[in-house]
Amino acid sequence: MIIPYHLSNSNHVIQKHATTSTFGLQDLAGDVYVLGCVGTDWPDKSVENEFRANAKWIDAYGVGISQSDYCQKVEPCATTLLKAGCATRNKDKDQALIRQVLKTRRCRYLARELDWYLEDIYHNRLYKLLPSEYNMQQLINTLIDTKSTQQRAINALVVGKSNGHISGLDNLTITKFRSMTAHDIAKHIPKLHNPQSCRDLTHVIELYLSLANNNGATDEERALNYLLSYGYDFYEKMYRQRSEGNQKSIHLVSIDARVHYAGERTLVYVVFNFQDSKTSALESWYSTVDVTNRFPFLVSTFEPYINVL
Repeated sequence: MIIPYHLSNSNHVIQKHATTSTFGLQDLAGDVYVLGCVGTDWPDKSVENEFRANAKWIDAYGVGISQSDYCQKVEPCATTLLKAGCATRNKDKDQALIRQVLKTRRCRYLARELDWYLEDIYHNRLYKLLPSEYNMQQLINTLIDTKSTQQRAINALVVGKSNGHISGLDNLTITKFRSMTAHDIAKHIPKLHNPQSCRDLTHVIELYLSLANNNGATDEERALNYLLSYGYDFYEKMYRQRSEGNQKSIHLVSIDARVHYAGERTLVYVVFNFQDSKTSALESWYSTVDVTNRFPFLVSTFEPYINVL
């Protein structure tokens, strides 16, 4: 069994400070590389009522609202909308209603009227998202593909620039958006063709994705988030460790992120520390991620770690 722990705290400098004098870092102020769950909300009552009106039509006439007499349909009366608005808010039901409406193409004009958020797995909002015309459809697809009965799980990678505020959430202007689930990552590991193995691997990936409970603003966080998104050899190692009978006593006990400056480059060693519950022996593995620029990339594969002073 693997017990995930959150990224250990460190006192390393944050790459995104505009006042940092290190070469080239001034241009990266506010860069974010973060994993989370896409969420939405109505900014005001008028938008909510518009969604509820469309949902009423969809319930009555189906999602393919393309009939010639569509515009002649009777709109729900104000009393119905008033009662809906006065009812106790249920976030899960609201999200299900929004997904239902956005599945209908004629209603997707309403996507621009919504407030879009990136949340963690506990429904805490990390950023308010500012999408472009290019990635708006990606946001819609990610939202409507989320099943209402699905356990809360990471489903998106967002790269962008954060515009901080004194109060409230930071706005995040999206540069890159990738819809991403544990199953999507599992499909990039071709050695596992057995359906049961794929399901087991997906479960392992879901456990580790829960470690991405951060804002993606520091060097260490960006490196961890990248490894959790693209560390295919890392996940294969974790799966094989979990599936081997003689390794069942091995547990993840901590994660270290160590910054190293190599000339103009900023590297982060992401170290996973494991312990055998029977012998208490420690074993560490790591990958090196280059976080110098907006888009991190992998420098070394997942391999045993030796701490050299």
